[in-house]
Amino acid sequence: MEKQEDGDCIYLQSGLYNDGEHSISLSSLASPSDFDDQDDGARSHHIRTSLIFLKNLVRQLVSVLVSVTASLEPTFISRYHSSAKDVGSARRLSPTAYLDGLRGVACVAVYLHHLVINWFPDLRNKYGDSPKDRYFFQLPIIRVILDGRAAVATFFVVSGYAISYRALSKLHNDDNVGVLDTLSSSTFRRCMRIYIPCAVATFICMLLQYNGLFTQDPLKWNNIPPRFDTFSAQISDWWRSEQIFMYPFLEVEGEPYSPPYNGHLWTIPLEIRGSFVVYGTVLAAAKFTPFWKIAFFVVWTCYLYYIGKWDLFLFVGGVVLANLDVPRHAAAKKAKQDPIPEGESLLPITEATEQMTVDLSEQKLPWPTLTTLEKQNSARIRKVIKSILRVLRAMIPYALFVLALWILSFPHVPNMGWAYRAVPDNFERIHEFFQKKTQGIRIIGSMLLAFSLSLSVSRSTPTSPSNNRLLRPFRNINLQSLFTNSFSQYLGRISFGFYLMHGPVLFCIGTRFFLNSAWAAFDTDQDMVAYGGNSFWLCS
Repeated sequence: MEKQEDGDCIYLQSGLYNDGEHSISLSSLASPSDFDDQDDGARSHHIRTSLIFLKNLVRQLVSVLVSVTASLEPTFISRYHSSAKDVGSARRLSPTAYLDGLRGVACVAVYLHHLVINWFPDLRNKYGDSPKDRYFFQLPIIRVILDGRAAVATFFVVSGYAISYRALSKLHNDDNVGVLDTLSSSTFRRCMRIYIPCAVATFICMLLQYNGLFTQDPLKWNNIPPRFDTFSAQISDWWRSEQIFMYPFLEVEGEPYSPPYNGHLWTIPLEIRGSFVVYGTVLAAAKFTPFWKIAFFVVWTCYLYYIGKWDLFLFVGGVVLANLDVPRHAAAKKAKQDPIPEGESLLPITEATEQMTVDLSEQKLPWPTLTTLEKQNSARIRKVIKSILRVLRAMIPYALFVLALWILSFPHVPNMGWAYRAVPDNFERIHEFFQKKTQGIRIIGSMLLAFSLSLSVSRSTPTSPSNNRLLRPFRNINLQSLFTNSFSQYLGRISFGFYLMHGPVLFCIGTRFFLNSAWAAFDTDQDMVAYGGNSFWLCS
């Protein structure tokens, strides 16, 4: 064996090492390249395993993200990704679905109202009050979408309609036992359905204010929640305010009660009171005949208007509208269950029959007699008159709809001082917050708005066949479709939650990040005087 030394390294060039007791063949030892191959194989296996794990992890994260995104996606968007069958089943709407959409749009109007008075104060002025007051959204009818008080009045009409409709339907079917069950269940659940979400919303506001997230607006129009040094003091104050707020018989005459942790909920005590009055009204009329029932509702509504109880007027007015709609909806439902036999719709209708008035014996004459001509002309005149009446009747909902929006635009309507003289003087006794006689005019507009929509014939309602060209445009344009589309229905489904939380969003995010730029061109002291220096505009 040959041995070479190079510093501290010893190289054995022969194939055998023998020290007398042990012998090692160098050829039996693995070469360095073999160890490298094993390391490379283990490393490749580890990399492949890591990549597979990472791929599965990413796939699961994407799946979770897609699920979360799908759950947050509004239904009016997700319906476009569904099959036609699913969309068709989802679009089966009840006869009163338009009221849900109306409530949703009204909720957006409340939000825009509070947005406008803090970020665009000029829009609060009447169109033409000054040379710079020439904005499009200041115009009558257009400005209704920015009027929170008009929206609140619409809320109350819809509420009165909705909570009485089921009981009135049972009265229409002579189900007196069912009426009692319905009213008992509704009365018991009403407070829980309203107070529990409100308690959650105010508790969230309490947490936000404890962490200093509310920001006061420059003119201090809005009441923000109080803030305490300790959490125990903060939650104690919140609980004391909730005990007052959640009392069903809270005094609501005079100045409205605005909860300190969410001032926009001043409508809730009025909602509770109006609900109880509605249940009592329906119960009182349970034994009346249909004529005396509607007479009682109308007289009771007029009396509430006369004494200036504007909120109760709206609730009971909703009962009147529901009582008018129940028989029509029942008839439409029966017509769908008992469809017209095939071929029966091809039979001559009344108008065609009226033209067939010529005596067969007289047809033998070579010229028509004077009697025959008179009969034919009379039939034609009657046909023209009926067509005109149909057109006028079809135009009524549209005329009432425009009139309702015009009335809801008060007090921003020019040259209408005479309308205030028609309002009972009892409205002067209500609190300044409600704008006194202006509220007496505005609530009429809310009633007309709901009434005009109820008169608008739905496309699904069976109608008699007619080829009248004048009627065709009115049948193709349905007012209810403004509030039965998917977007309006989505707003209706989230309206209560949206109403509860729009204030915290505005005064935790909007005032903190966007309000300074909006008020940069305004003099705070001057505007405080110009706009009255109070918060009456804010809690509508």
